[in-house]
Amino acid sequence: MSDSAGIKNVKVTMLGGFSIAVNGHVLTDEANRSQKLWNVLSYLLVHRDRNVPQSEFIEQFWPGENSANPVNALKTLLYRVRAMLEPLFGSDIEPILSRRGSYSWNPDIVCTLDVDEFEALCHKANDGRLSDESRLTLYRQAEQLYRGDFLPKLEGSLWIIPYSVEYHNLYLQMIKDYAALLEKKELFEEMTTVCTRASQLDSLDETLHILIVRSLLRQGNDSAALAHYESATDLLYRNLGVRPS
Repeated sequence: MSDSAGIKNVKVTMLGGFSIAVNGHVLTDEANRSQKLWNVLSYLLVHRDRNVPQSEFIEQFWPGENSANPVNALKTLLYRVRAMLEPLFGSDIEPILSRRGSYSWNPDIVCTLDVDEFEALCHKANDGRLSDESRLTLYRQAEQLYRGDFLPKLEGSLWIIPYSVEYHNLYLQMIKDYAALLEKKELFEEMTTVCTRASQLDSLDETLHILIVRSLLRQGNDSAALAHYESATDLLYRNLGVRPS
């Protein structure tokens, strides 16, 4: 039997911040450790289905070989990552494996990533064969799961950018589809709430402001609708130099 047999319920959060929870014990990026530790750990978890060559790590995290000895720097960093994870997994379990010039997440330790759950919920909610009620349930779950953009504390890292853009855009599209269904079902208060929260994450998305104004009008709250229209108009003009369509 694998040493990792006792490890259950490994949950990894990457939306809005990093955390890894193992059997109820949690490690988060609130801990005062270097960004490179979280970067390497996150990179391994995102690519947990393959061996990551040593050269790939060096290219990602020591571009131009700024370090005098990037190979040793990587080994030291992975030693620190393993030490950071030891309180969660114990000393007998190796969450990170090394083999012939590459590193990988231990495939025996199955992780659930919130980004994978979020993506699956969004795609499932788009299935027009489902009832409106089933789709609303899926949209609500997806909306609750998106606590913020992908690994915001690491947003300066180049490898993060395509993932962050992908999930951010998926979230915005999900909110707009969700809002359309809420409008159809005349759930205007919920429509205001979800669109307002999304607008706090992307204040320059004009469609979200339109949806907020429309939901307020459908509730008969004309004064709030006008106030939001005016503040959104000012915001868009100041930041983008455009008037709303």
